[in-house]
Parts: sequence; structure tokens; C-alpha cells
Amino acid sequence: MKKYVIIVIALLLALPIPASALMQKYLREKEGSGVDISGLTYDQLLALQKEVQAALWASPEWKEIRVPAGVYRIGEEIPAGRYAITAEKFGWLYLGNLNRDKTAVDDSAFADFNQALIDDGETVTWTLPEGKYLQLEIPAVFTLPPSFSIN
Repeated sequence: MKKYVIIVIALLLALPIPASALMQKYLREKEGSGVDISGLTYDQLLALQKEVQAALWASPEWKEIRVPAGVYRIGEEIPAGRYAITAEKFGWLYLGNLNRDKTAVDDSAFADFNQALIDDGETVTWTLPEGKYLQLEIPAVFTLPPSFSIN
């Protein structure tokens, strides 16, 4: 009987088990999310990214949020408010209205806009009014600016 048990155990150990499937299962259990996004299309992933970003902004526990380069409508994609914006690398930030092509912030001579050229790790503090657009040419980290008091 022992001989048969040893043979069965040896056969079970010799069977190939897909390592990637086991690893994926382990990671899902370890992370606790159990959400499989591998079958989503690019557009679905972008929509999911926007939903996650909105949930992060709405969370009372948020301390900082990394925002990728892009053009964002204030009040829809980024809540209106005052933020410390820290650059992840050297680049431009623009705040204003969209250009005629609706692809970027209008930086013409007659446009109502703000701009900042900031270096890696540098921080600017801006008030982002509802309805304006923020164009980040670089990824940036948003935090609430430190409050100050006059003693």
C-alpha cells in the first residue's frame, strides 16, 4: 500500500502546473481585490481609470494623488480647489480655457491663462476654478497645500 501512495504522490508532483495561473491566483488573493481587468479594452481601461481617479478625489482619506500628463476640466475630472502641485520632471503647467481645437489650453496673447515652468520636485500652489482647464505636460502629484496661520 505504501508503494502505491508513494507512486501517486510522485505522479502528482511530476504533473506540470501552470505557474502563471498559480501566480495570478496568489496575487489576487494577496491583494484582496479579486478584480480581473485583463480582458478590458483600452477604452474600458481609460474609463475605469477616470472612475478610480474620481473615487480617490472623493475619499476623505486622500493625502496625495498622482495625475498623469493630459488636459483636465476642473470641476469634472479634478475638483475645484487650492492644491500644491509637485512636478515629477521638468515641464509646463497651464490653466485656462481650451483652444479652438479643444486639444490644449489657449495660451495666445489674448487668452486668460496662467502658466508655470517647474522642475523635477518643484512645487507650485494654484487655485483651480471650476470650468477652467488644467493642462499638464508632465505627470504631477497633487496635495492640499499646508495651511498657514498668522500668530
